[in-house]
Amino acid sequence: MDALRAAFLSARWLILVASSFAAIVVSGDWLVAPALAAARPNIVLVITDDMDSSSLQHMPLTLQAIAAEGVSFERFHVAAALCAPSRASMLSGRYPHNTGVHHNLSPDGGYWAFRDRGLQAQALPVWLQAAGYRTGLIGKYLNGYPGTATSNDIPPGWTSWIGRVETSPSHPHRNYDYILNENGTRRHYGTDEVAHATDVYARFATTFIRDSVTDGKPFFLWMAVHSPHASAWPARRHRSLFPTLGVPRTPSFAEADPSDKPSFIRSRRLSATDIQTLDKSYRDRVRALQAVDEAVRTLRDTLQASGQLANTYLIFVSDNGYHMGQHNMKEKPINKRLAYEEDIRVPLLVRGPGVRRNAVDNATLVANIDIAPTVAALAGVTTPVEVDGRSFAPWLTSGSTGLPAARQSQLIELKKAPSETGVTVPDFLGVRTLQYTWVEWADGQRELYDNLADPYQLVNLARRSSTQALRGKLSRLTASLAACQGAGCRTLENKTLAQLP
Repeated sequence: MDALRAAFLSARWLILVASSFAAIVVSGDWLVAPALAAARPNIVLVITDDMDSSSLQHMPLTLQAIAAEGVSFERFHVAAALCAPSRASMLSGRYPHNTGVHHNLSPDGGYWAFRDRGLQAQALPVWLQAAGYRTGLIGKYLNGYPGTATSNDIPPGWTSWIGRVETSPSHPHRNYDYILNENGTRRHYGTDEVAHATDVYARFATTFIRDSVTDGKPFFLWMAVHSPHASAWPARRHRSLFPTLGVPRTPSFAEADPSDKPSFIRSRRLSATDIQTLDKSYRDRVRALQAVDEAVRTLRDTLQASGQLANTYLIFVSDNGYHMGQHNMKEKPINKRLAYEEDIRVPLLVRGPGVRRNAVDNATLVANIDIAPTVAALAGVTTPVEVDGRSFAPWLTSGSTGLPAARQSQLIELKKAPSETGVTVPDFLGVRTLQYTWVEWADGQRELYDNLADPYQLVNLARRSSTQALRGKLSRLTASLAACQGAGCRTLENKTLAQLP
């Protein structure tokens, strides 16, 4: 297996080189675009938990099953780099300020906020089920589900529900010793190897696909694993892999001069012990992803064996990123949530009928609020409620003609729960444009990075007089996006820097 993984990883570099001509942009007129599936395709969405983009290189089976047969979006960002806000945005197509889900905790975060605001009845599975789709959730839903220790609530819109219960005695992200709500009946899974959560989810997924084929209905599957979350243990068969692997030593790792960073970062330095701890954690996270890698291959094989592969969109994504030593930030007390690329940029791979093969899209800015409208568009479903996001389905084909206006910017934010006294960083609002990241911290500090010239975000331009006009534009855009809704968000996002007031 290790030799196979190594071969796939080597092949990936060849794929990237070969595909760059086709996907430097979606603007290659010389490419002929096959049409997207016209008749009720299936959609399978695989969501990882806290997955940093660098870890994708260690998932050769996923790269072969999806990236080599589809499109990799290199500019996919989340609006809030935290589990529940991101998942709420994926389900609803709305920014956190329109879902009201800003964090993971009760009462104004997580499952509680999404449920109590009535958003479950206005979300993606409801739209698809109403259109005749067989819908299934397997794994993680929203943090805090099902709300109370005794509830077996099943949200609307799901034909089949295998939802992870996040109440005692199970740890919310543990891959062993956990409870599932299996269509209204709770079942405890222990610590034997066959109970590893990712493997269990894959078995449920294959059953769901086969049952859907038997029923003769198109299907939508949301399979959300817990790996590589810090407490999601690797399967035992993978625990000795990658014995020397460590966090990639990018220029931002153990940043030498953080003096221009916010005050809560400036004084941080990584000790030798810190780095050893980070490297061990990184190895375990990559190890935990190996079962996910195998599960993706299982899904593809099941689709092929059931005759559904040619008519199924297979999408791979993470809910948010994760920093590990970049800008001297350790995993604790805060391991995500920030506006740096390590936190907000996550993998997005799509394969399916009519989708470009072996393509890498480095040009299109895509956001997690686009997941719901894109899945709806692929299914031929008109969203019955107004969403903030947009479908990126037009960018899945190889043609460049007839494309709608592309996003030029998106909102990014952090709003902590009142009870999160251990999170010492301030709240922030900001924007990620095609070129810049702009951050307005609640305590008055500012950050500005030119991501094209400075991809590792080492030089904060916010204090330079030469950026005054740019900062003014980005600040006004931030304020407008933080209050936008529906089509108003898309209109603002479509404006180039030159068009901004």
